[in-house]
Amino acid sequence: MEKNGYDILKEVSIVTTDKHMEDIMRELEHCDDMLYNENLSAANYIHWKARKDTLIEMRDSYSNWLNKKE
Repeated sequence: MEKNGYDILKEVSIVTTDKHMEDIMRELEHCDDMLYNENLSAANYIHWKARKDTLIEMRDSYSNWLNKKE
């Protein structure tokens, strides 16, 4: 079975067992899949790029919050 990005990150313990973080990482991977689709229109590219950027900000903010919490 081929490993996806989430599985690799989980193996090296970058991703916690936190359900919220798992959801964010899964959605980020989906955005990457959509962005590299060769049939993607310009409008859809803008949509998926904005979604990815927002998810990255959410991931970073949530990680910072978790670090301050500990």
